[in-house]
Amino acid sequence: MEQDIVNKKWQEVKEKLKEHWGNINDNDIAQMDGSYQELKVLLQIRYGYQKFKAEKEIDHFLKINGWETPQSSN
Repeated sequence: MEQDIVNKKWQEVKEKLKEHWGNINDNDIAQMDGSYQELKVLLQIRYGYQKFKAEKEIDHFLKINGWETPQSSN
């Protein structure tokens, strides 16, 4: 997944983050500030995901919200 997708769509993405992952709060979102890496780390901490699982979860989240990347649509 391209990291830009989270940054470019941040206003839309952050609205859905708390709905999708209930353990993410406003402070987490403010700290992330659109960073793919921060979101990945947060999922690892809050949900115990391994790196690969966190990446797959983010990709799935983006896809179900219509934000999939060109790579994932191949």
